[in-house]
Amino acid sequence: MTVRNGELASWLMGAGGNIAFGVTPTNITWLVKDIRVENRDASAQEIGVYVSRPSSGVTVVLFRKTMASNELGSVSCLVGMGTADELHLFSAAANAAVWVTGAALPGVGP
Repeated sequence: MTVRNGELASWLMGAGGNIAFGVTPTNITWLVKDIRVENRDASAQEIGVYVSRPSSGVTVVLFRKTMASNELGSVSCLVGMGTADELHLFSAAANAAVWVTGAALPGVGP
């Protein structure tokens, strides 16, 4: 069994809004372990990261904070994501960066 530990997904927002920046591949389970967020904009802004399951409409916020310019934030967690589950980034303005690390496991969880 091959387990890949490292980056699962990353993104830099070009404008404010909401984007799915990571989707769990078919027959893979992602274990999200760490989320790093940075506000690279010149102004403070609200930034958030959440996970969603489009098939059921369930959405859970993993990180949300109003961040000062150049502020860094992080959260350590253990969140399992199944096939087609999505990681989303939302921000009030451009220049919000996110880096998500964890493990990609073969197979689909319960």
